[in-house]
Amino acid sequence: MLELRDVSKRFGGIGAVESLSLAVREHSITALIGPNGSGKTVTFNLITGLSRLDHGEIRFNGARIDGCMPDRIALHGIARTFQHLKLFPEFSIVETLVLLQQPRGLGSSLASVRPRMMPDRLPADAQELLEFVGLWDKRTEPAGSLSYGQQKLLALVSLLTMEPRPSLILLDEPMAGINPTLITTLVRLIRTYRERGRTFLIIEHDMAVMMDLCETLIVLDHGRKIAEGPPDAIRVDANVIEAYFGR
Repeated sequence: MLELRDVSKRFGGIGAVESLSLAVREHSITALIGPNGSGKTVTFNLITGLSRLDHGEIRFNGARIDGCMPDRIALHGIARTFQHLKLFPEFSIVETLVLLQQPRGLGSSLASVRPRMMPDRLPADAQELLEFVGLWDKRTEPAGSLSYGQQKLLALVSLLTMEPRPSLILLDEPMAGINPTLITTLVRLIRTYRERGRTFLIIEHDMAVMMDLCETLIVLDHGRKIAEGPPDAIRVDANVIEAYFGR
């Protein structure tokens, strides 16, 4: 579904990503892991058009997307979350979800759109999703009033219900800073939507969760891929152990 071929990105002479090739299978849950500074978020930025690669190519469903603007890549069917949440804190949960159903090209004024955001315009599966993650009763509350973990759940719900529906979802540290109960809910949500046909690529430092959740783990270190395979192989890979713990 997604393929990176010999992709490189440098910042001021420093190689953030070096000759990276990887592939993500459709309907899979794949982890992109590695120590801090290994190039994981830069890779997400290259895939989603927030950074331009210096070399190589990126293909999604066979078509090249490197060089496309982020909004065009989203329309192709790729959506993402960020390490630092990017919600509209003054918007209610309902308004947040309805906003993502609006036609593109709304202009710069979100305030002009807000009066038209009526709850009856929620996507059909939104109530089910909000009930699934325990946010239905908070649907009229501002997103900024939610706990950090609840905001992360809302970010994922927003991606799952946005138009057009993304087929590939990139999650950047979705479990960082949230409690075990919400992590369990998040894992259940990811598994449920993989069974419904979505594909997930996840950056995460919680190795216990990733080993249990993902079929394939891709390991980066200093911008290079040092290992790829199923959890049992990655767990005992000497290069991975050295990257995390040293010799």
